[in-house]
Amino acid sequence: MKDKVNLLDMKFKSLSLEEKRAALVVMDVMLKKLHENGYMVTNFNPDHIYFQDGIYSFDKIVPISYIVADNREEAILNNVIWMSVLALWAYYNNTSDTLMNPKFVSQHFDSFSFCYPNADKAYYQSILVDSYHSNKLVAPFIYLSDYVISEHKKNSTSNASSLAYVKATEAGKAFSDKNEAAFGYNFFLVTVVASITIILIGIVFYILVV
Repeated sequence: MKDKVNLLDMKFKSLSLEEKRAALVVMDVMLKKLHENGYMVTNFNPDHIYFQDGIYSFDKIVPISYIVADNREEAILNNVIWMSVLALWAYYNNTSDTLMNPKFVSQHFDSFSFCYPNADKAYYQSILVDSYHSNKLVAPFIYLSDYVISEHKKNSTSNASSLAYVKATEAGKAFSDKNEAAFGYNFFLVTVVASITIILIGIVFYILVV
């Protein structure tokens, strides 16, 4: 088992565009699973997101009700906005170790849009501009992973290509198989196990702070 390292220590920004995009999709899947189980992330700074043995994890998670008791949509919007800002940090060619202010990014999105992969610009604009300004989830897709899968279903000639991005990660390499169905099943199991682990960490954190 390799040591757990945060995004800064693993030099995440130095990865290729495709590797970063794949990793962000995987993180997005983890975030979606957290939301589905009633949890949210409270810190998206790269030194609070970790990588170990092909799995990305957030170390600052709490029950949604602990932060916003009566507005689950607000919590989810907050998280996907910050995930979009984290993506900008990853793609932006600078040496900063911190994330930009979402309001600033939203107001100047046209100046930063070139940083995002062309295939994903529409998604990030829908989150950082449309949803941010409306203060509610108005984007066609809430999660990047859903958007990417939808786009690949539109543009791909086979179902196999919809798995291309996750297979580019260490997790994908570790669990890929010549049989695409086997790969998909293995990756699903890894995601579920990792999600349960994160949720358990969240429960422990909640017990400690309450």
